[in-house]
Amino acid sequence: MVSTKGSRAFSLGFFHRKIYLSTSLVKKLSQQELEAVILHEYKHVRDFDSLRLFIAFAVESALLFIPSLKELTMFMRIDREVEADAFAVATQNTNRHILSSLKKFLSPDSMYASGFIPSFTPDNMFDARVSSLVKSHNMEKKPISLRRLLISVCSFLFLGYLALMPVHAAEMLINGKPGVVACTETSPLCLAVCENSSKLTY
Repeated sequence: MVSTKGSRAFSLGFFHRKIYLSTSLVKKLSQQELEAVILHEYKHVRDFDSLRLFIAFAVESALLFIPSLKELTMFMRIDREVEADAFAVATQNTNRHILSSLKKFLSPDSMYASGFIPSFTPDNMFDARVSSLVKSHNMEKKPISLRRLLISVCSFLFLGYLALMPVHAAEMLINGKPGVVACTETSPLCLAVCENSSKLTY
């Protein structure tokens, strides 16, 4: 239990995972609604979603130049939330309690967890979750932007080219100070400088 004024429910921890509920949330929800929220969070805990999302956000942050990763991370977040909702519905044999609890989370005092923490009410995901619950089928996944996909593919190819490109380096004196000159095999002039660097002083 977490003593806060806002309504909050989330799971936290990579290996020693726990479910956290705010005291105001427990007072606001009925017993069946509270059970639905706990079942939703239990699904996150059981599936190591905190660890999954943390890794996804870490990769996305490290590779900002690959725009498709942001969309893939968002798809993953929505998928995990929809799966957790489906688990609660299957266990309770009704979608009524999970829907009513979601409605109560729309109040102004609701608080959202950060991006890589599986939360009962992550921002910008209500539409997908409610649609999946009401229609009783898997969410419709939007295709990834073709422009972002092309940029991502080009970024991967460029990184692969840089990783495989042979590089020659030589120590030299530059303005009287020691330095290093690096060049590729595609530059004959640079190669000649590297090969004769021991004789050159700048």
